[in-house]
Formats: sequence, C-alpha cells, structure tokens
Amino acid sequence: MGMAAPDERNLSDRQTVSADRFENEAVDLGGPFLGVGGRLSGGALVRGGGMLIDMRSRNRILSFDPGTGVIDCEAGVTLRAIVGKAAVQRFFLPVTTGSAAASIGGMAAADPAGRNALQRGRFSEHVRSLRLIRSSGEVLTCSRQDNAALFAATLGGYGLTGLILSVELQLMKVPSAHVQRHLLRFSAPEDGLALARERAELHEYAWAWLDMAGRGIVIAADHADAGSDLPDMPKRRRLPLTVPLLPWFFHPRVVQAAGRVAWYGLRGGEAAKTVAWWDFFWPLEASPWSGGALLPAAFRRFAVELAPQAAAEFLEACRAALRMAGKAPVLTEFRPGGDCDGILIVLPEDGRPTTALIGHLAAIARTFGARRLPVDIDLSGEGAWPVPASLHGWRDPRFSAELWAGGKN
Repeated sequence: MGMAAPDERNLSDRQTVSADRFENEAVDLGGPFLGVGGRLSGGALVRGGGMLIDMRSRNRILSFDPGTGVIDCEAGVTLRAIVGKAAVQRFFLPVTTGSAAASIGGMAAADPAGRNALQRGRFSEHVRSLRLIRSSGEVLTCSRQDNAALFAATLGGYGLTGLILSVELQLMKVPSAHVQRHLLRFSAPEDGLALARERAELHEYAWAWLDMAGRGIVIAADHADAGSDLPDMPKRRRLPLTVPLLPWFFHPRVVQAAGRVAWYGLRGGEAAKTVAWWDFFWPLEASPWSGGALLPAAFRRFAVELAPQAAAEFLEACRAALRMAGKAPVLTEFRPGGDCDGILIVLPEDGRPTTALIGHLAAIARTFGARRLPVDIDLSGEGAWPVPASLHGWRDPRFSAELWAGGKN
C-alpha cells in the first residue's frame, strides 16, 4: 500500500545467502530463513539472527503469452519488468503496489490489495500457480488443483511456508497502459469515504487522500482508450537532468500545503486528464526524479484493513490520536474494497516518538478488529501480531519472521 520503504537500514546486520546456495544447501544451512526480493516491507524480517535469502538475482521472465496474458516469472522479477514486457501487448498488472521495485514473489507472499480492490480483489486471486522450495529441499508446484492447501497458505503467508521460486500470473487486458484520471474534492471525511466508495463502483481505480482538516481529493481512474490524448504507447520522456527527491520535499507542512493548493485548484469540483502509466502508478520513481525508491526510508507507514462499516469511526479515532500527539501525517489514504477497506497513514520517521505513536494507532486498530499489514513494524513499540490462521499446519519450521512472538513462529 502507498509508498514503499526499502528496509536495507534494517538488514545491514543480517546474514544474507543467495537463492542458489539455499536451493543447493538448504538442508545443511542453519536458519531460520526468510526470502527477500524488493526489500520493501520494512518489517517482515527474519528472527533470531537467521538468514535472508536474496532473490534479486532470480529475475528472469520465464514465459509470456501475448494472447492470453499469462506470464511466468522467477520470484525476483519486479513489477516494473512485468509492465515493461506486457504493456506493449495491452496487458497490465491486475493489482499493483506503491513501488515498481516490488518483486512478484513478495507480492505473492504479502497478497496486497491495490487501489482497485473493489474491482480486482487481492493479488492472490490472479495467481495461477507457483513453485516453492521447502527447507527440506523438496520443490513443489502449487495451484488451486495441486497442493491446493499449501498454495492457499503461501499466498499471503509472508514467506513462512518456504521460498517462492516462481509465480505464474494472469494479467488483465487493457485498452492502453495509460489512464484517464479524475480528481474530485470533498470537504469532510465522511463525504470523502462515501465519494470514494461511489467512484470505486464506477471506475477501475479509486481512493481518497485526506488532510488534517478532513478535506481531501478522491482520485478515480480507468485505463485510457488507445486513441486517448496521449499517443498510444509513448516513449518515456528523457530530460537532460534529474531532480533528487529529498525528505524535506515531503515534510508534512509541505505536503499539506501542496494538498491545499490542489484542493482549491479544483474550483469546479472535478478535473479529468490522461496520465502516462509510469506517472500514475509510480510517480516517485519516474523521470526526472531520482532517489524516489529510497526516499521513503525517512518515513514510517501504518497500514490496516478492516470491515467497511468500521472504517469511518476508525479513521476518526486515528485522526484524534494524531491531533492529541501533535503529529501531522505526510499522507492519509483511504481505499474502498469489497470485504474490507484499506487505510494508510504515513508519518515522518523521528525515532521513539513515531514508534510510540504507531504503537498507539496499533492498539486502536486492535479494538476495531483491523488486520495490520506487515510494513514498517517495530515490535519495540507494540505487541506481536497473531499468526494468520491460514498458516496453521503449513509453516515451514525453519522459516520465521519478526512480526510474530517467539515460540509461535
């Protein structure tokens, strides 16, 4: 969800092994293990001084059928590489996340819902099959027909059922990779949530951004017709210089001021524009910006999913906690879904105060029965989260992560 923060800062003291070494020597290595690809979770890390299995070298697209849109990739293939391969054939990712550097193996392990959750559901709904190696050295092909229970546990299993080697994914057919974007403003949180839900029924993508005053903008979009304002498949614009993205660009006061300018700029209440796909889905990683993938290391994300009927009250409780703490978020985002809605709050990273505040927000989330998403979790500031029920009986005993209490990993 939202911006993605590489967790290299948390990995410097971790032992890393290559995927090749794990595949050949898994039985003899000590562990515990956890596979990593784009390293974007910022929270799901191996426990007890164990080993991270680096999948970035496993980055081959094994096959792509331009007729059906079925693509088979090694687990380290990035979302950027998939779109680069498929967009020219009028196919696109059915579910995306906040960084083009996310790996398809990580997407399968985290099973996110994107900004089109109401239309497309979760990432797992589009996975046809995957290959998995257990710490015993056994390699299994899993799908809804073969090893179905293990397949279900692996999708959204946070990498705890073994190491994902490859993923076969069904892409969605689109008229163009580019999007027709609509911006609509609102003046109160309840209006924003209602408007976002309404637009999610009508458009492929829909979500709402809110400021501290409760005003905000709903962004709704669909993939544009091939004959849209932009050429069908324009080449990326290359400027003679790059602009480094610096943390102060995203200071809460700067972001809130920019939001007010955008809000007041929508004098008619709505504006529409055709936008290139790279600027729409991953703007911080598009030319001419540089450093966008590393920038959010200056921030901490708090992300949850919860029942739609509880979203408005939960959001107001979080906003009250932020006001009480005197903290302005960099971003507050609401994403309507089907069975659950998503809420993302991005805060400046300032050490213990941020950890304590997120711990307080996590306590609020528990009272609403929210599902905490495994991004930027610091267990020094909050209790461990319960192991997903789908993993019971399917955990690989030598795979482990810090999100859950010792002894139950």
